[in-house]
Amino acid sequence: MGATHFITLTAGCYPERHFDPDESFRPDLARIARRIGRELCDLPRRKDLTPNDLPAFMSFYEPTTRSGAAYPHVHGWISLKGNEEEHLRAILRTYWGQDDRPDITSPFLRRHPSSRRAPKAVCRNPAWEPTFDLQPIRSSGAVTYSAKGYATTGKTYDWGTILNIT
Repeated sequence: MGATHFITLTAGCYPERHFDPDESFRPDLARIARRIGRELCDLPRRKDLTPNDLPAFMSFYEPTTRSGAAYPHVHGWISLKGNEEEHLRAILRTYWGQDDRPDITSPFLRRHPSSRRAPKAVCRNPAWEPTFDLQPIRSSGAVTYSAKGYATTGKTYDWGTILNIT
């Protein structure tokens, strides 16, 4: 199945010194991957995750904003089925951080409101305020936009890289 949604995950920080995404950001991405495995894919807690257990995902790391300010984040694509968007949005609101689209709501999502700091945040740095954006892919522009990070850093994250599986 092809990519259905565009996703952006930010660390929610403006680092003033060198920021190594593999040391500082990838562990948080791995924790959210495990949550997605448990809650979206109904995998047992003790199961060693493999990329095949999770929805297809590919992302590109970007260290800065368009204006050049240091702001670590990834843009990518994920393949979701049926009502998985609503469920993934609830998981990200609960464990990652603030939803860039808090107006998206449903009876299910009302139990998972968007807030500045996720109630059960997987991000270990208390000074960070991670955010995310999740939206259906409507054009090839989203694909082009997210791939621009590869041109600047050459760093990609898929589930295998995030979970440190080679």
